[in-house]
Amino acid sequence: VTLDNAIKLLMVKSANDMAVVIAEGISGSQDGFVFEMNAAAQSLGMNGTRFKNPHGLPDDEQVTTARDMALLAQALVKEFPEHEMFFRIPALQLGKHTLRNYNRLIDRYPGADGMKTGFICASGFNLVASAHRGNQRLIAVVLGSHNATARAEQAAMLFERGFQAGAGLEVLLGGSKNVATIANVAQDPFSMWEQMCGKKRNRRVAMADSGDELDDDDDD
Repeated sequence: VTLDNAIKLLMVKSANDMAVVIAEGISGSQDGFVFEMNAAAQSLGMNGTRFKNPHGLPDDEQVTTARDMALLAQALVKEFPEHEMFFRIPALQLGKHTLRNYNRLIDRYPGADGMKTGFICASGFNLVASAHRGNQRLIAVVLGSHNATARAEQAAMLFERGFQAGAGLEVLLGGSKNVATIANVAQDPFSMWEQMCGKKRNRRVAMADSGDELDDDDDD
């Protein structure tokens, strides 16, 4: 597996095994890579984030915030523009199989150009999305949605508010003009496990990113 293909599988299908392969290839071990992840997060001012593994699978000590994910996305856009194509791949063709990106905004929302989805039972459905119109580019972060459709719709609504003519971003940022100036709230993270995968569900959601198998009608 080439690094190029590993990254594409990671970005399009959230291939957790590819995250491990890349981490071990770069740092020699998962622990070594996680150490570098946390060092990079601190350098970006992501003071509400603590990484415990390279793929995002469940760990009670692994936490982040919407504000921190926005900072990370902003840094990726500014510092690595030559790699943006990895964030906007709509699908991959593997033999006779077509693997479609879990980010439903790509090829559906005008101007959408990435970035990444995520799901575990404790955190629900999450999305860091990017979109542009003219010379304006926005990043939207949605955490804790109840299904894949809802997280895409919520991100699209944020984009529409942000792209409105004459609307200052401070409207969305609580009066601040810079996401870095927003303080992370000092509180324990909330677990959505019971809502997402508990007895209220007819079927437990897989520890995967799709959510296509999720029954939307059985959650009050």
